[in-house]
Amino acid sequence: MISVTAILKFVKNLRFRQKLFLSYLIVIVIPLIVLGSYSYYQSKELLLQQARNALEDSIRQMAVGLNYKFMIYNSAIETIIYNPSVISIFNTEYANYYYLYEDLNGIVEPLFRTISLMNEDIQQITIYTENENITERRNSILHMHRIASEPWYEEVMNSPKTLWFYRDEALFGARSVIGARKNEVRNVIYLRLHYERIFGELGKAVDPSGVLSIRDQRGNLLYTNGEADAREYADGGVLRIEQAIPNTEWFIHYTVPAADIAVNAQTIVRAAVVIVGACLVILLCITWIFSATFVKRIYMLNRQMKLVSHGNLNIRIESESQDEIGELTNRFGEMLRSINSLIGEVYQSKIVQKEAQLRALQAQINPHFLYNSL
Repeated sequence: MISVTAILKFVKNLRFRQKLFLSYLIVIVIPLIVLGSYSYYQSKELLLQQARNALEDSIRQMAVGLNYKFMIYNSAIETIIYNPSVISIFNTEYANYYYLYEDLNGIVEPLFRTISLMNEDIQQITIYTENENITERRNSILHMHRIASEPWYEEVMNSPKTLWFYRDEALFGARSVIGARKNEVRNVIYLRLHYERIFGELGKAVDPSGVLSIRDQRGNLLYTNGEADAREYADGGVLRIEQAIPNTEWFIHYTVPAADIAVNAQTIVRAAVVIVGACLVILLCITWIFSATFVKRIYMLNRQMKLVSHGNLNIRIESESQDEIGELTNRFGEMLRSINSLIGEVYQSKIVQKEAQLRALQAQINPHFLYNSL
């Protein structure tokens, strides 16, 4: 493991140009990385929010479409229960079966056929009645004891509105019909729907990588698009949307992995990397040029000092720059000129001294020479 001391020593031994370039590199790279990362995450969150809004609109439209369908089915049931002739028939104790036959064939059966023809999604319409005087007719009229043991029976009998269920692969609605008088018998309208017509196309309206399901208020699964239902409640990395279907008390749940709806984030990453890389290359080139220009004058001053240290005192050192390096260059030039001036003065003084000594010797020599001559 590299210690801090080793790093500091390495940095200390770097050339000045390398230190300058490294400092610029750190100052440039850190902001670029921070800004690039921030831009990426902000863009990703924006994409996720846009995807959520689009999915919410799609699921909301799906709920509106289903709600409209079930409003029509509720209207079909209300057409029956608010028909006074139908209610009267199922609350009448017929003594003559001929009149019962006439009423059923003339009122009830035509009404059921009309409703079925107007709504192709309806598979079956049945009235369950407590009136024992009314004979059963295939699936259109049945006695109440046939559903008395069903788990939804009590709930329907205690509710004033239509309730919708999915039991034993049957999608149906049921509503109790009780006459205005206490002595009137109870009846139940049963409306069975075509499951595939109602839910068959829902899975095609959403991304197949997600899980679309419809559940009732108790959490019972009514529909799923065939994916593993456990994924719907997987933790992390998913986007969940829930939308109620008002007339049914059902809820649409849609769960999709965030990675599947944020594929464009990879494009953002590539674009961010390209942009950051281009900016980094440009800035590095500018930094290299700037550092080279900045350090060039220091290198030149260093070479001039080396020449002076090797005895070349006749070079001219000066700079027109007004910055610190220019001032340092000019002061070194002034110092060199001062040294040359001092050297000249010392040299001249030495010459004068030698001349004086020579004259003194001459003065001493001349008398002795004359004396010796004499």
